[in-house]
Amino acid sequence: MGVRVVSPDAAFELTIYDAARLGQEIAEELQSDGFFAAANLVVVPRVTRTNIIQAVERLSRIDFQGLIPQEKTQAGSTRSSS
Repeated sequence: MGVRVVSPDAAFELTIYDAARLGQEIAEELQSDGFFAAANLVVVPRVTRTNIIQAVERLSRIDFQGLIPQEKTQAGSTRSSS
């Protein structure tokens, strides 16, 4: 599941999985592409609104450390840096 988070300093596109689905996704990608890669991957116990909000709140307390922000364009909007 994709989630966009905007803080006063940056915007982030998060990819949210639960552990079981992440395992399935990795297996599928390994089978088809031979590798798995995901920027801004966040794993929660279950993909629910509550768990996602709690994860984002915890990430905000550490200034989204370890996440890759989107780049700002000249118009002030953001775009993915990938």
